[in-house]
Amino acid sequence: MHEADRKKRDWESRLEIQAGVFIVYGLAACMMATLHAYWPGGKPLSPLVAVVLAIWATFHAQPRPQGTEG
Repeated sequence: MHEADRKKRDWESRLEIQAGVFIVYGLAACMMATLHAYWPGGKPLSPLVAVVLAIWATFHAQPRPQGTEG
């Protein structure tokens, strides 16, 4: 019984990660399209902006230890 619960939690965790990646990728694509539309000279900065966004999302998506606020 415990093994089945652990496998279910592992599956749910992987699904959450995949959904998070999909959402961040979609938001990054929208931001890049807006950036290209309003600032065509910013195309060389697109990879840098995408990496910064991914790093930011990674650190803000991790659960905080219990007992900490804010």
